[in-house]
Amino acid sequence: MDDLQLCENPRDQQPSSFTWLNINLGKTRVGKMRVADDGRTMTIYSIQIFPEYQKKGLARQVVEGILTDHDTVIADLVRPAAAGFWHKLGFRRQDNQTFRYTRRSRSEDSGQEAQRAVEA
Repeated sequence: MDDLQLCENPRDQQPSSFTWLNINLGKTRVGKMRVADDGRTMTIYSIQIFPEYQKKGLARQVVEGILTDHDTVIADLVRPAAAGFWHKLGFRRQDNQTFRYTRRSRSEDSGQEAQRAVEA
């Protein structure tokens, strides 16, 4: 993520039970997100890149970084206009407003490669 970093707001400065993260590019705050994270699964309730930093691939970079650190990532309350963003990143629709990404294990990847070889 180059200089892109997620920094958790101190708990006493968070307006709800969710975890609020600042999205920083170097020393500049370029966005924020609201999540729940248990270490294996992260649920993203909102991600916002500030207007002057949009259309630079920053939200994609943030999510791709999260995908490398979590087995499961859930995008909850997805607006219809954002569905394509999540789909392009490998998320699958669970219901009307929820998308889910589950990292495949190496054994699943190997099994699929073996199956493709048998079919070829």
